[in-house]
Amino acid sequence: MSLRYRVTGELLCAAKHPPMPNDTYIDDGLHYMLSVIQRVVIPESDEDVTGRWPMAFATPRSWDCALNLAATCVALGDRGAMQMLMTGTIGEPQALAFCTFEQAQDLVPGLDAARDPSLFKPDAKRPDRTFAQVLAVAQAVCDPHFKGKEAADWWNAGWAFLEYCRALGPEPWSQVPPDMCLVGADYIARRQPSSRCLLAKHEGIIRELAPMVAASIVPEQQS
Repeated sequence: MSLRYRVTGELLCAAKHPPMPNDTYIDDGLHYMLSVIQRVVIPESDEDVTGRWPMAFATPRSWDCALNLAATCVALGDRGAMQMLMTGTIGEPQALAFCTFEQAQDLVPGLDAARDPSLFKPDAKRPDRTFAQVLAVAQAVCDPHFKGKEAADWWNAGWAFLEYCRALGPEPWSQVPPDMCLVGADYIARRQPSSRCLLAKHEGIIRELAPMVAASIVPEQQS
């Protein structure tokens, strides 16, 4: 069954409602995904007469319950359970969107972390957060709007952040494994400012990570 999305916000059965200007057509495949797999559109009880398929939104009461569950899971450090419980409370699409948003909130802004690496404290239970933080720093310090000395200073700050990650813990790389830094290191290295003398300041970590970065790059297939 296909649907029509009307500018009034209605979802209507295409077989029961003729097309109107500015309608958006939703084919059978997309309709199946929305109604059967994601469960974000459901038919009205009298759909056979009205042909209406309203969007399924969680009620405010459901959101209150979901947020209480989320707060409990965050306090206990179990984000896997949080997504599962929220999915059962408000539905998979809303739960996935919320959990993705929530996970991004505990990152330190890239330039702030580059300016003061101690703002970032890695969590052994959240390697995804560590990876995201390193990449956030790499992207921030390589902002193409930086020019001249400012670009060089931020580029150096990016490597300094990676040195901070290496130094955490009793042994090098004991809290932040080097593989968490490879993508960020490659990103920074490829955007080096023109001055070659910059390499000398952080030669140690650059030489340390360079072989691992090179080994992680999949060569392009030649046709």
